[in-house]
Amino acid sequence: MCALCLAARQHNLIPQEQYAERQSDGQDGAWLKRLFADISRQLKIPIGIVSADAEQCYDRIAHVFASLVYQAFGVFISAVIVMLASIQHMKFYLRTGLGESAGFMTARIGSIIQGLCQGNSDAPAGWSLISAVLIKVYKSLGHGAYFRTPITGEVHDTSGVLYVDDVDLFTMRSNLVTLWEEVVESTRSWTELLTVPGGFRQRRKMLWVSYQL
Repeated sequence: MCALCLAARQHNLIPQEQYAERQSDGQDGAWLKRLFADISRQLKIPIGIVSADAEQCYDRIAHVFASLVYQAFGVFISAVIVMLASIQHMKFYLRTGLGESAGFMTARIGSIIQGLCQGNSDAPAGWSLISAVLIKVYKSLGHGAYFRTPITGEVHDTSGVLYVDDVDLFTMRSNLVTLWEEVVESTRSWTELLTVPGGFRQRRKMLWVSYQL
């Protein structure tokens, strides 16, 4: 899975907004937010930054959606079955300072265990592939910020910064009225997209900041 994720990055299938990868860290994303604010100051265009972190991204992933995404990126169905079926029928014991519990939790009819599990070495790469699909759909809806270079006229875009399940959504509009409308609509779209793989947005950490100069 990790090798596939690297190949996906080489073919530009992993969006630039995802910073949870090799030779990159959360500080790079923090610098991008600062540069985004600097561009707003230079162009004198209001921007909005929305913190819309996901809730337990590894634990809430639905296996049906995960299987479809992995196969779309070229993972063999046999490998998908081995990983997801193992999680679905795994026995989970509780270990404390007093020892390991005698009982365990496992799947039963009508209640199959989902998620990718904390500690699964393929979980980070798996989430990167899933978030790549979410970002692509999010940007296809017209959300994000767009820049046009003054000399070459090239258009560049970014939808924000993602570091695992920590998300900052970027918005840039010509005035505060349209900015607020787009912030509301983009946040609603991202929240709805998170529910597709089984995720949920952390409302208690919800925050948005606007800049106008």
